[in-house]
Amino acid sequence: MALHHFAPSQVPHVHPIVPLSSPHSIQNQLLTIHSMLLRGIDFTNSDYRHGPYQNTIFNTTCNGKRGSINALIEEAILEAEEKGVKVLSLGLLNQGEDLNRYGELYVQKYPRLKTKVVDGSSLAVAAVLNSIPKAATQVLHRGNISKVASAVVLNLCQRGIQVAVPSEDDYKKLKKSFGIRSDRNNLILSKSYSIKTWLKLRRDCFYHSIPAMAAPASLENVDSCENWLPRRVMSAWRVAGIVHSLEGWDEHECGYTMSDIDKVWQASIQHGFKPLAVATHSKF
Repeated sequence: MALHHFAPSQVPHVHPIVPLSSPHSIQNQLLTIHSMLLRGIDFTNSDYRHGPYQNTIFNTTCNGKRGSINALIEEAILEAEEKGVKVLSLGLLNQGEDLNRYGELYVQKYPRLKTKVVDGSSLAVAAVLNSIPKAATQVLHRGNISKVASAVVLNLCQRGIQVAVPSEDDYKKLKKSFGIRSDRNNLILSKSYSIKTWLKLRRDCFYHSIPAMAAPASLENVDSCENWLPRRVMSAWRVAGIVHSLEGWDEHECGYTMSDIDKVWQASIQHGFKPLAVATHSKF
C-alpha cells in the first residue's frame, strides 16, 4: 500500500456529498464520521438542503486522546439519533479494537439505538479481495491483525490462495481464529524472501491504496479529495454507509460482526460504484 504523508496544511478538505440523482436516490439521512490526518480536533458541520437528504461530516483525529475521541463520536451518534439519521458510518481513523471495539461500544451502551452504526468492514474486505490479481497463488500479509485483515486472510485461504505471514505472533493469532477449518493449512509462517510481490517500488509489483471505490457519475459535489485518495474516489468505509442507506438494511455492522461480503460488494456495484484499477507497473 502506497502511503502518502501530508503536512497539516496539505491535508485535503473533504466536502459533504449530495444524493445520487437516480431512481435509487437516498431517501433517508446519512451521516459520516470522517477522519483526517490532522493534530487536534476539527469539526465541520454543514447542512445541504437537497431534497430529503442532509449530510453532516464530523472530522476527528487520531491524537492519542482515546476518551475524548470516543466522547465526541458518542455525542455525534446521539445527535444523529435525535435528528432521525438512519445510517452513521465510522471513518477509517474513528474505529478500532482498542478505540471503541469497531463501534460496538456505542451500540452496547445504547441498545435501543435506531440509527444504524456501520464500520464498513465487509466492503473494505471485498475491495481488497477484488483488487488481488486472479492468477495470484500466494500473498504476503504484513500489518496489524485487525477485523478487516483477519477476514481478508480467511477469505484468501478459503479461495485456495496461500497466505504467508512473517510474524510468528500474527501467525498464531490467525491460526487460532481459523479453528479446525481445513483451509487453515493455506496459512503459513514465512521467514524467507521468496514472495514476488513486495510493498516497494518495483516494476513487477502491484500497488494499491486503502480499500476504496470510484464514485458513480451521478454522485455530485465530490470534487475534493478524501484524505490521500484521488478525486472522486471514496474509502470503502464511506461507501459502505451510503450503500447501507440505499439498500435500507436494518442492522448494525460493527463490533466483531460483519455483513455478507459478496452481498455488500454486489450492492455497491449495482449502485454505480466501481472498483479501482490496479496499476501493473510503478511510475517510479
